[in-house]
Amino acid sequence: MNNNNVLMPAASVVLPPTFPLQRFLTSDIDEHARNMDGWQVRYDQLSPGPFTGELVAFRSDWMQLVRDRSNQAMIKRGAAWKGAITFSIPLSANGPVYCSGHPIHEPSLLVAHGENLPELHTPQHLDLLGVAIDERALEHVLERQGSQFRITDLPKCYRLGHSSVQHDLAALFDELAGCDQGRDAVL
Repeated sequence: MNNNNVLMPAASVVLPPTFPLQRFLTSDIDEHARNMDGWQVRYDQLSPGPFTGELVAFRSDWMQLVRDRSNQAMIKRGAAWKGAITFSIPLSANGPVYCSGHPIHEPSLLVAHGENLPELHTPQHLDLLGVAIDERALEHVLERQGSQFRITDLPKCYRLGHSSVQHDLAALFDELAGCDQGRDAVL
């Protein structure tokens, strides 16, 4: 196994010094999967050639954001941390993502219980955003807004239509990562 990971330190010039942003650059698919903090995942490469990946992750007590980029087609399976509801959205992909054997051709959002993630078959050059939120925290926020918490029929895929959500989320992560890199340049 190749262990060529680079962990870039957290924080930036415009972010608090304890900002929990991490970036991992990987050339080994198993190490890439192990960098998913709090998750138990397995990635199996389907396409030939060397693997390269990048994870940019933010973690708080009740939420985790992960941008997962990879250059190879693969099968992803596993579980997020106990009590999490996960939201996954491909920001860009060279082909469809298959969720439990069903192709997803349109921009979509996959929602699942963290302990019951569906198997994904991904194309080469996938840029995926994952959000895991503690179910109790999500329930509390929704109740305060007058919404009932009814996430029972999961996993479920929701079409996004012609939305700027993917572009906006990608820009947010690029901005966070840019702030982190700016801090490194100043130090």
